[in-house]
Formats: sequence, C-alpha cells, structure tokens
Amino acid sequence: MESPKLGCVAGPFLLVLSLGLAATAQQNEPWKSKLCQEHVGSCGILVTFNPPLGDVLLVPNEVTVDVPLELGTVSRVIVSSYPLGTEMGEVPSEGFVEMDRSYKVGNYERFTGGIRKCTGQGSLTVDVYFKGFERYPMSAGVGGAIGCEQRCTKDAQCPSGQRCGFRSSGCESKGKCVVPAHSPFCIDTPGGRRGCDGRPVDIFCGATEEGLNEYTSAPANSPEP
Repeated sequence: MESPKLGCVAGPFLLVLSLGLAATAQQNEPWKSKLCQEHVGSCGILVTFNPPLGDVLLVPNEVTVDVPLELGTVSRVIVSSYPLGTEMGEVPSEGFVEMDRSYKVGNYERFTGGIRKCTGQGSLTVDVYFKGFERYPMSAGVGGAIGCEQRCTKDAQCPSGQRCGFRSSGCESKGKCVVPAHSPFCIDTPGGRRGCDGRPVDIFCGATEEGLNEYTSAPANSPEP
C-alpha cells in the first residue's frame, strides 16, 4: 500500500509534468512557428517539380519536398488533386503520390516521389503531415487550377483509349497522350511522312481542350515531297 506522504508528493509531480508536456506540445505546433510567420502560406517548405510546373503538370514528373527541420518531425507528404469546379471539401482528392521516407539535406528533411500518371484533377496541393498533428496537415503553398499532360514515347504508356502523339516537327519533339478523333481535318501530303528512324508514321487527329490538332505516331521531320 502506498504511503500517504508518497501519494501527496507524486500527485503534484504528475500534474506539473502533464502541464509541462501540454505546454511543450502547444509551443511545437508547426503553424505557430517563426518560419510560418516569416513565410506565410508555405512556412519555408520548398516544393520542386521536374519538369518544372507551368500551366500544366507534365507527367512523368519527379517531386521534391524540402521541409525545414525546425517545423517538427514529418510523418508523410501527399501530393493530391481535386476536380475542376469543386471546393476541396466537397469531393475526395485523388492522390498523385504519397511519400513517407526522407533524408536530411542541410537544415531540411527531404522527401522525393514520382508522379507517373495524370488523374482527373484540376487543382494541385502538397500537404505535409507532422507527427502528433496528423489531423491538421500543412499546405506547402501549391494550388490553383492546373491541367495535366501525360508525356509518352509509345501508345502503351497511355491510358486505355488514348494514343501517344507528336505534334511539332523535329526529332526532339515530345509525345503526349491524346484521345484520337476521326476527322478529315488531319490530312497530310500524298507522299506521307517518315519518322526520324526512317519508317513511315501515322497521321491522326487528337482532341484537346483547344480543339483538334494533327499528331504523328512518332517524332517526324517535314512532310516528304
């Protein structure tokens, strides 16, 4: 049986300890850090896309997220998307990639991951989850309406019902996945066209948000005479 004296001493000690832990947790809330006050909207978190992010997200893409160590211990980082014309709370997100492994680079904890395919998204977000605060992920400041373009070199890399098309002439042109469309709009010269490897290429129409465009099935030079 515990002695009365020991119980009297242990009670206040546990109370002080619990209050101290609560105070520490309060102080360590990432969104209340000095970094968040200095870098409103990003808290000093750096996000890099390769290829760089522009009007569209080019896929495949390598994403690097550097989180300052002073913000706290990160449990995971998720790159997500939401369909166009919706608010984030209205529909579930589609996850591009989730990263939970990292390594230290200077004063940062670095997370890397690859986006391999487009989703039906319209806005892009990068959320950082800290241990002990998983219910309140911190946005890395990336967002807004943005399209997604699937890069490819052959049809097999595209979703079902799409083809890999090359729009610009030249052997350095990049292919992207497009929905083929039957239209007399895409008519080449009678001599046809050959690819950069010397073999004939298909000419087809591809439907995009801008309308119909002509594509070749492989990188090609100018039409043959």
